[in-house]
Amino acid sequence: MNINVSKKLMRGLFISTLGLVTACSITVVSGCGKSAGTLSKSGEAHMDAMEYDLACADFEQAIKKNPDRAEYYISYGFALLGKGDIDNAIAQFDKAHSDKENDIVYENNKLAYRGRGIALIKALRYEEAETALASAAAISIKTDVDDDIKKYLALVYTVSGKYDEALQIYTEMLQRTPEDGALLSARGTVYAAKGDKEKATLDFENAIKVNPKELTNYFKEYEFYVSNGDNEAAKGVLERAAGIKGENSKDHFKEGILYYIQGDDDKAVTLMGEALKAGILEANYYLGRISSRQGDLEGAKVYYKRYQDAVNGNIGIAGWYDGMAECAIKEKDYEGALHYVQEGLVLTDVSFTKKFLYREVELYEEMNDYENALDVAGKYLKLYPDDNTMKKEFTFLNTRVVRKK
Repeated sequence: MNINVSKKLMRGLFISTLGLVTACSITVVSGCGKSAGTLSKSGEAHMDAMEYDLACADFEQAIKKNPDRAEYYISYGFALLGKGDIDNAIAQFDKAHSDKENDIVYENNKLAYRGRGIALIKALRYEEAETALASAAAISIKTDVDDDIKKYLALVYTVSGKYDEALQIYTEMLQRTPEDGALLSARGTVYAAKGDKEKATLDFENAIKVNPKELTNYFKEYEFYVSNGDNEAAKGVLERAAGIKGENSKDHFKEGILYYIQGDDDKAVTLMGEALKAGILEANYYLGRISSRQGDLEGAKVYYKRYQDAVNGNIGIAGWYDGMAECAIKEKDYEGALHYVQEGLVLTDVSFTKKFLYREVELYEEMNDYENALDVAGKYLKLYPDDNTMKKEFTFLNTRVVRKK
């Protein structure tokens, strides 16, 4: 049986390539006199307008009028996610769950598990997110969000280092939709993390062929080449991307990222300023990066803080932690920098793992903690055994630790 999921139950795709969440502060109007169904429809409309305070008020009133409708709790959970209230969102998804046995309950339970999994990803609680999403996937009843659940589960597997499990999901999905650029790019990232350069390159290139105007695919291939020290190939990818012009605010924002990568700060700042006006709050992160590159440490911290506030502290960008670590290092706050590096490592972003581990070794050395530096250097070499610089550092650290004993 294939149950079509209504539009309101499709909520929750808040983890986009931009990682943006916008909240509104609007006076709440009472729902007195309105039916639960009317309030729910009103909540949907407010969700479409990203008016999360009003949406929350409507769904809360709908639940009071009819507390037995699981879909109201699910919609309320996603509205709370829009506000960045993750703990309360999880509570609503849990309330939607039922032990009854019928098709409607199975459908709602699947959607509730999915919502819980998305919320836990936003909270960076990946092990719990895996459990929730696996529970959703295990419910056999068909819904319109089945592929969406698989994508989130593959994402969790990737950040948790379960690369084979992630590859299995992506490969199975690509057998059905072989020209899905997003899936090809995602699988390429997993191959890159596994160190399979040939398959990673093939997937990245195929993703670009499928959608040659999507700049995000070029960025991923660029990062892949840079992480492998192939600067010429990386430069070539940027040159191919440079001729692409966007049609909307998100496209122009991505153009700004391209200019940032190329080092054209003036053009990048202009486009990031336009992105902020369009409500793309991640532009704050890139403006922070640019300020730091220009030596404006205080300006960088202001922009980083604005981004942190915009996402209610739920930061999923490894580069943000790298940027904050850079600021702390320049201020000789090595303990603070170490904290940011270790927080960034928790995200397991493969494009930053090597840099974070290297920096962790350096910071421990600055703090004269040679034992921990040696331990991290050993972990680094297991992942990157051909790094001759770290090999020399590892040898040096062994002598320091022995002398200390």
